[in-house]
Amino acid sequence: MRKLLVLTVLVSATLGFALGNSSVPTGVATLTELDRLPLLRRGVWFHSTSSQDVTGGNNDGFTAAFSDQYLEDGRYVLLDTLGPACVQLFRSARFNPFTNTMSFDGDVTIETEKDGQPNKEVLPFNDLYTGARPPFLAPLVRSEKQDHGSAWNFVPICSEGRIKISTDKPGPFLFYDIFYDTFAPGIAVEPFTPGMNVTPAVERWKAVGQPLDRRAATAASRTLDLGAHATETVWSSPHAGTVTAIRLKLRTMTHRALRHVRIKAYWDGETQPSVDSPIGPFFGTGYWPVPDPPGEKSRYGYVP
Repeated sequence: MRKLLVLTVLVSATLGFALGNSSVPTGVATLTELDRLPLLRRGVWFHSTSSQDVTGGNNDGFTAAFSDQYLEDGRYVLLDTLGPACVQLFRSARFNPFTNTMSFDGDVTIETEKDGQPNKEVLPFNDLYTGARPPFLAPLVRSEKQDHGSAWNFVPICSEGRIKISTDKPGPFLFYDIFYDTFAPGIAVEPFTPGMNVTPAVERWKAVGQPLDRRAATAASRTLDLGAHATETVWSSPHAGTVTAIRLKLRTMTHRALRHVRIKAYWDGETQPSVDSPIGPFFGTGYWPVPDPPGEKSRYGYVP
């Protein structure tokens, strides 16, 4: 079996931020510094909470009987956690497919803390997802009707202390999931405010298919006729730098190629590769030969 591959490697000739700072991003930085997300997270714990039928049945959101954590002063609390903490994803489903209607439309109250002082933001539940109310802007958010029944909001909601999210309505149709991180004391987070600047995140998410590292880079391309069990060197350099992008185009896209053609990367005189992966997982497509993104002519990987 022979495979024809066209690979393009973009290389920045100077050392970059990816080598200069190993801190784990928090808040809005989690939406822009995507290349640093795999870093080991010391003092960070991931949690989730959701609508859940605690009886073991399937009534986690249809009647909203289990669509809150507890009831307080007539309000239905969806999340209550100590800080410092950041909500990373707020997902909900309020669209009733049986009646073709949006069956839940209460408010949502977001309570956070900064410098020991409580802050409260009250807004219509729907404003979390329409993309019209800052800082909850598209493409960081998407509504149920836009996303086939499931709405999501990736705008970080952070607090130096407690985070409490509640609504005034009990349902009747509300499924939800909240994913959030808590941090060890001393880890700095920027508390949520309605005026927080999410422009860098909006621009990054709109730039699908663009390298994370925007520095000027030199491109090197090569076409390979790769034989069975063969290994070919695609590119090498004796100089320090950062590979900012790798593009790959297969002559024939098959699940066998995605699974059995591997990409390996070595640096600093290594005898064992620091990167060793089938090309399917490396480029984020798995082993199913899905089409390339619209207007894109190749698999692309942009983690420096």
